[in-house]
Amino acid sequence: MITKFSKSFKGYANPDSVFYDIKENKKFIRKLKSFDKLYKKQPIRKNCKLCKKKIDRKKITFTRNLIRYYSCKFCGQLNGEFQDTKEYNDSVYIKDGGFSSIYGNVNKKKFIEKANNIYLPKADFLIEVLNDNNVNYKNLKCADFGSGSGHLLYALLKKGFKDVIGFEVSKEQVTYSNKMIGSNIVFKINQSEIKNTLKKTNANIVSSIFHLEHIVNPYEFLECVKNNKNIEYLFLSVPLYSFGVVFELLFEKVMPRIIGECHTHLFTNKSLNWLENEFKFKLVGQWWFGGDIFDLHRTIAITLKNKMKDSGIYDDFNKKFHNVWDEIQSVVDRKKYSSEVHLVYKVN
Repeated sequence: MITKFSKSFKGYANPDSVFYDIKENKKFIRKLKSFDKLYKKQPIRKNCKLCKKKIDRKKITFTRNLIRYYSCKFCGQLNGEFQDTKEYNDSVYIKDGGFSSIYGNVNKKKFIEKANNIYLPKADFLIEVLNDNNVNYKNLKCADFGSGSGHLLYALLKKGFKDVIGFEVSKEQVTYSNKMIGSNIVFKINQSEIKNTLKKTNANIVSSIFHLEHIVNPYEFLECVKNNKNIEYLFLSVPLYSFGVVFELLFEKVMPRIIGECHTHLFTNKSLNWLENEFKFKLVGQWWFGGDIFDLHRTIAITLKNKMKDSGIYDDFNKKFHNVWDEIQSVVDRKKYSSEVHLVYKVN
């Protein structure tokens, strides 16, 4: 099995990104409060988002903006207090001003830059795992669910995959990604259509990169993957209840990246082990790296900019922090306390 830890912060510490912009940060915090308000109007989540067993509501893991979060005693998944209903999901992902507007659509140059810095390494990791299993990846068909802006598909094509297809719920993102890739390979799909699409696909690889946490029924998604005999590998990446979550709970005026809005539940090391055993997947590749120190850096950066506008401390901090960034994140990653993990499972 391939096991890797960490990667360079290159591509993350972009001072021009939405995450470092003070005005955008304030705008997002206002938007988050409105989504939290809507979320608190949804029915109580009685059963775990992942394993579907009853949540023990007597034991609260933490509270964020008057929303309680519970750790499932059966599988370990972290669950938000309320359900992410169709109404809620439509507001987050589809309606104007929803989730897809947070990152924004950028020009081709920036699209390629992001694909090269962040998504090519993901494609390389998948290829490394397939090679380790003596698989010629160029002969495999890949279906990417939750394609977003199309960066992964672009990276897979660049690395030599011949047959790739993507599915995305946002019409705007479908149009944008096809334009950036230069080919109509991403298709609009409703959440209600995911199950049948998975059942019918003849893809050998299904990728779900930061997608599983967004769908209504992740258990059903994984079950469909397991039951489709065409699917040989699952390439999965999920957000984790991690070191970075602590920063988000402490600094409520800084845009949270891990918990809240579109992430109403989070995976844990325990729930990933449960997932592997429940569906009898075989883990053949794991890459632990996170953006926890990115979150720490931007949290400090935004706080310094707000509190010490005329001070030179930010520039000094920024320069010195970059010299230790990778080393600090590496410690977090190796302890498997990172904000995300990339996993490749042998399915059938």
